[in-house]
Amino acid sequence: MDGTQEGLRNKVMFFIIPFLRNKLGLDIQTIREVMIRWGERCSPILDADEIYKEVNRIYGLGFQGKHGVYTQELFRAYGYLDFDQYKIRDEVEITNSFFDDFAEMADASIRIFLSMKLAAELGEVKEFSKKDIQHFANMSERTIERNIKALVGKKYISKRRANRRKGEAYVYYPTPFFSTGKGFTSFGNALLEKMLKELTDGEIKLYCYLRRKSGNQEVSFWASQEYIADKIGKTQQGISLLTDNLNKKGFIRKITEVNGKIKQSKYILKF
Repeated sequence: MDGTQEGLRNKVMFFIIPFLRNKLGLDIQTIREVMIRWGERCSPILDADEIYKEVNRIYGLGFQGKHGVYTQELFRAYGYLDFDQYKIRDEVEITNSFFDDFAEMADASIRIFLSMKLAAELGEVKEFSKKDIQHFANMSERTIERNIKALVGKKYISKRRANRRKGEAYVYYPTPFFSTGKGFTSFGNALLEKMLKELTDGEIKLYCYLRRKSGNQEVSFWASQEYIADKIGKTQQGISLLTDNLNKKGFIRKITEVNGKIKQSKYILKF
């Protein structure tokens, strides 16, 4: 779509911004950068400030489809497009409804889910026995039994009866289909591996939430610790400690300011 002519630009933006968000899972900052580069290739060139405003407006409309309408005008201009060939193949996509349930889910449940999603994405395992989950999540069978129930109950993990002759009652696998109504957040495979290796369960939960929030707004955002604590089922003191730890481990940069009697923190993600 380089060099989009006048008369088609609005249709292109309404088509491609939902595609970048809902199909590829790009955050709004990356989408702005992509569209500004696109605008530079239009003839005449589109103003970056105007594109910035349009991206914010269209992104904010919350289209639920995998892309906007590919109109007859676009078809005549650009021909047939095979949308399935455009995929990010080194990232794990997680439905945003998962993060909305953090207040009700234990920290260990988050590690279990991410471990299984990563292993499935890498093609290591498609269906997991409890021993498989122990291996990838690096936790005891008892901890898995206690924490996988919430994932199954909320349908993020599915289970089916296994071959009992092998000593397993059930096998588990990440539910392959989920609603795109709330969009999704993408994590690079390398980032997930780093998180699972270097962070505690609580730190993983908090970092996931920060990444979800920054992905929907800016590369950084402001929020009170009380607000975040309520959203992920922690105390204000716990959020303060966890953000300090993430700052020390290099996952975020934390800046705290006092406005009158109100203390606010700004979190800038490093990855």
